[in-house]
Amino acid sequence: MEELSGHTQRVLSVAFSPNGRLILSGGQDHSIRLWSLATGQELLRLEGHTSLVRCVIFSADGSQALSAGYDRTVRLWDVMRGLELRRFKGHTGDVNSVALSRDGRHILTGGDDRTVRLWDVRSGQEMRRLTGHSDRVYSVAFCPAGGHAVSASTDGTARLWDLRTGRHVRSFSGHQDGIVSVAVSPDGRQVLTGSWDRTLRLWNIDTGRQIRKFTGHTHSIWSVAFSPDGRRILSSSFDLTMRLWDVRSGREIHCFKGIRQPLWTAAISPDGSKAVSAGDDPTLRVWRLPK
Repeated sequence: MEELSGHTQRVLSVAFSPNGRLILSGGQDHSIRLWSLATGQELLRLEGHTSLVRCVIFSADGSQALSAGYDRTVRLWDVMRGLELRRFKGHTGDVNSVALSRDGRHILTGGDDRTVRLWDVRSGQEMRRLTGHSDRVYSVAFCPAGGHAVSASTDGTARLWDLRTGRHVRSFSGHQDGIVSVAVSPDGRQVLTGSWDRTLRLWNIDTGRQIRKFTGHTHSIWSVAFSPDGRRILSSSFDLTMRLWDVRSGREIHCFKGIRQPLWTAAISPDGSKAVSAGDDPTLRVWRLPK
């Protein structure tokens, strides 16, 4: 395990660059930081948000980044030059999540105003507003093909949307508490949700039926992610653990312990060999995943 230190308050989101050499982090100290995985050094600091940064992601080529914050904005950054390129404004509450389409032309956001919004990257204009959730939208994800997306809310449901029409296609219901993280499998066939009810659940995207429930966490789950090959799942929780799961069997492969504070976020590297986690302790930790 390697530790990356520099943030001064809790870290709420982490992401690996597409080539796996860099890590991006955002947190309560209003900053976004770029790290070298090889050296553990902070390479760049992106500043401009006037409140905490809730979500950070890389573009497909790693040259740009997107951040969502509690100043109700989403920002597009040039990572190499450290410059803000564009600002997306329109949400009337905190923005909790941002996702980028595979072709890089659209972004999706979700916020405390209970809406999911689709934006044009080039113009910065809002293209569509998706409504129907009855509470905060905490997480959003594009489906691989790009025509659909999934959102997760503290109303206890995840929803599949048709982005061409704005229509709500189906809901994924069964959690006993709010859903705060969602991911779509690499093949686009399954939806993964993580909830305050301490469970992860896997759903059939075409039917909305629950395929599997993953149990073992003893506190709320705040992030979930698929491995690049779709065979494993990573989750992080306020129970001070990060856990790796087998998708097919539902079995827990490994529980990462020795974490001193609640975890808000975790991500898997593009080659599936490493993970990074962070939370109330502002130190990022890089872990080697079992084969």
